[in-house]
Amino acid sequence: MKRTIIVLFTACALSAGFVGCSTSAVTTAYKTESAIDTAVTSAWQAWQSYVTNSKIQGTPIPLTTQISVAAAFNKVKAAELLAIDATANSTNTLTLSSATNDLTLAVQDLSNILLTFNIKL
Repeated sequence: MKRTIIVLFTACALSAGFVGCSTSAVTTAYKTESAIDTAVTSAWQAWQSYVTNSKIQGTPIPLTTQISVAAAFNKVKAAELLAIDATANSTNTLTLSSATNDLTLAVQDLSNILLTFNIKL
């Protein structure tokens, strides 16, 4: 549920038509991006703890899975940077909309992978 709220809030805040946007709209977008970054960073830390604990318990996570999760995390980080850039140059709604969609999809992909290990974003 939290993941859905974050994704929807991102989509609404970032694609709200920033042509001639006010400072408050940009501030809202940056705060949303920051909240997503905080949630994703926390999920990454939870993943790292999960991997470490699994190794200690003698049931290590396969390297291919670790690489997949890292790739999904890196995809989110790259999408976050694009969203921040799009917000900074918010007069281009097409770029902003594309960045919002990319970020939303990247967060959903990461969340789906982590949920298979009972880690919630």
